[in-house]
Amino acid sequence: MSAISIICRLCGKPMVLPMPDDIDASLRRIIVEKLAPLTVHNVCGDHRWMMKNETDRAKLVDDRSKQWPGICPPLYQDTVWEQIPNPKKDKIMAWEYGQKGLIVFGPTRTGKTRSVFEMLKKQHMDGKRIIAMTHTEFVKEAKRVAFDAPSVQTRWSANVATADILFIDDFGKSRFVDLNGDALAAEEFLWDVLESRWERKLPCIFTTNSDGDGLVKSLGKERGAPLLARLREFCISIGYK
Repeated sequence: MSAISIICRLCGKPMVLPMPDDIDASLRRIIVEKLAPLTVHNVCGDHRWMMKNETDRAKLVDDRSKQWPGICPPLYQDTVWEQIPNPKKDKIMAWEYGQKGLIVFGPTRTGKTRSVFEMLKKQHMDGKRIIAMTHTEFVKEAKRVAFDAPSVQTRWSANVATADILFIDDFGKSRFVDLNGDALAAEEFLWDVLESRWERKLPCIFTTNSDGDGLVKSLGKERGAPLLARLREFCISIGYK
């Protein structure tokens, strides 16, 4: 085994490239002319790879930071975690991604939504795809899509049903019983989306001002009770008082 002296392409310092004695002359020429100029020290290659990974990670963090304002409403983007007075916020932040979602209930102005969005920001930065909307927004969108083309319905339902996390704020605030003829379509969309997510073991997160009886009243008697049972099955309850 012989060797040839070459220069590392990255650091510019000399290194030795082993060369078998019985190698064909034409192959030796190819190695010297083509391969040798591309060769680097192992440590240089490792460092280059590490730096590339760090650059890629930094770009990913920057990209996801720029995406966050499109998910979180402006009202909650300036939240200071330490200024949220409710101690239950730590339970929300401690939530770990998995099949079990969260249902956070309690009076208004107790920090429920702010706490959830701060937790969701962490999940977003970790790479999760999040869809967040108020219950009223969900109902309005469901009403609109219900009378659109089947392809649009399928696309919208699939998008909401397959997001890593679905967050519905103020759940139960928009009463299906107030929607007249559109109530059934909106209610069916909600039921289908939630059932589809639970079958896929994808978590849903809700905030609500209502207790169980209030949710049943808001969602209607026929499906309110079964839906509440499913929420309790697939969500961890956290009371904000």
